[in-house]
Amino acid sequence: MSEGMHNDVTPTPRHFLLRAWRFFLRRQALVLSLLVVVAVAVAEVALHHRPLPASVRELIWVQAMDPEVHEADADPRLLMKLKPGAQRVYETPDHPPRTVSVNALGFRGPERSLAKGENVFRIVIFGSSTAYGAAVSDDRTLSAHLERILNERGDPVTYEVWNGGVSAYNPSQMAVLAARTMAAGAQPDVVLFHIGLIGARAFLIGHVDLNQFTADPSMVGEYFFTPSFLPAKATAWLAAHSRLFLLTLAHFTRMADAEEREQRLRETAIMHHRAVLGDFVRAYRDRTRLAAFVAPCYEQDDTAFFVRQVTEPAGLAQWCVAADHDEPEYRLEHPPGYVYAHLAEKLAERLDREGYLTR
Repeated sequence: MSEGMHNDVTPTPRHFLLRAWRFFLRRQALVLSLLVVVAVAVAEVALHHRPLPASVRELIWVQAMDPEVHEADADPRLLMKLKPGAQRVYETPDHPPRTVSVNALGFRGPERSLAKGENVFRIVIFGSSTAYGAAVSDDRTLSAHLERILNERGDPVTYEVWNGGVSAYNPSQMAVLAARTMAAGAQPDVVLFHIGLIGARAFLIGHVDLNQFTADPSMVGEYFFTPSFLPAKATAWLAAHSRLFLLTLAHFTRMADAEEREQRLRETAIMHHRAVLGDFVRAYRDRTRLAAFVAPCYEQDDTAFFVRQVTEPAGLAQWCVAADHDEPEYRLEHPPGYVYAHLAEKLAERLDREGYLTR
């Protein structure tokens, strides 16, 4: 190309229109992005000043039985426990008045001492509301009946049976409470896990704290279907701090078939319980005898099957404590006192047969 010649193209009206259109689109995209950010921020602020939406609340398990004798716990592995020193008399139309007393150590029943005399044989039963004795007074729970039955044997020891039941507890919570008890110096000769629930951990009513998700990210998967492309910690942080993200999790969880949802969430919970219970067994199996049991236990009941999925991989023996009676009250989750007495007799027989009552 000779000097003095230029390759500049003289802009045409069409070029001006294209440039103007592109500039307009970029401005529109920027404005739209800013509007979306503002809308999301406003929605987040508005949602944070309101109670959790019903679609979310329905997927988070909350424990509301005898809340006056329970208290929230800052440890996300527990979420709640019995309140030391609490006492309450409950009167309901369907049951006679019942007394609930929590001793200074946080166990239901009479005061106990951590120090164990040389002649004391100590059994601690951890469990959920059935072990706790939701429908009966302190002296008619499974633990209370078992203590009386064992002390009537005439053995050269004094039996103590501590009631470590907490309403709505699942196996992982039981294992954490059991580890606390061991660390406190209780020195039990036998630790039993009365397992009836294998679902998600429950918050105490009035104490749902989503910040617990960040402390233990595994909790989110017990309530919601979680995205596989996000790390567990990122999912937990978003679930704790973004109501829109939480609503999205709840939406996709609820979209699934009810049976599929139950199965997937149960599988997640079982994996968590198995790991925590396994850690406890490995840490303490050389210091005390350990076993898990289902009571009452029936052949056509799925509970024993699902409990076995937790206990067997954890290396924990599982017993099926079946009643000799088939009346409806023997199948209740919260039976009357005479049913507990019968189950305690069966449990005492099993303890004896398995050699758990010898040092």
